Amino acid sequence: MSGVINSYRVVTAFIPDRNASNDVFLRAVNVQTTVSYVASGLAKAISHTWRSGRALEMVLETDMYGHTPAAKFFVRHPMLSRLLTWSTIAWESGYPLIYFLPRPLTRLALLGVKAFHLGIAVTMGLPRFLWGFSGAHSAVEYVLDHRGGRR
Repeated sequence: MSGVINSYRVVTAFIPDRNASNDVFLRAVNVQTTVSYVASGLAKAISHTWRSGRALEMVLETDMYGHTPAAKFFVRHPMLSRLLTWSTIAWESGYPLIYFLPRPLTRLALLGVKAFHLGIAVTMGLPRFLWGFSGAHSAVEYVLDHRGGRR
């Protein structure tokens, strides 16, 4: 994500008007963020493992991304594991709905997404998603604040 964002900044830096350059950059990062979430959600939606509701506990049991205490917890609580697994598919695939929510709810939704990424950072040892997407959320906030030409 960082490489893509940096590429957008380099390209938009050639726009002479600084405000226009910043606007295009932030909108491009926003689109990239949305595409990333939707693509991830749809990829999960076609995966038998994710649809079965067992993906979360299975990932947490791996050597590479595992977190033994969390894996054991979800094995003991399979309904919660299924709920979180299916919820991940739903929110990622449905991420574009954020653009139709009232502004106060969008802040809450983005806070929930940050909590999701924090959970991944802690349990799977993947903090780069927390930093990359949390940073990209600023572009989402910008677009949400400028919906319908409002400034």
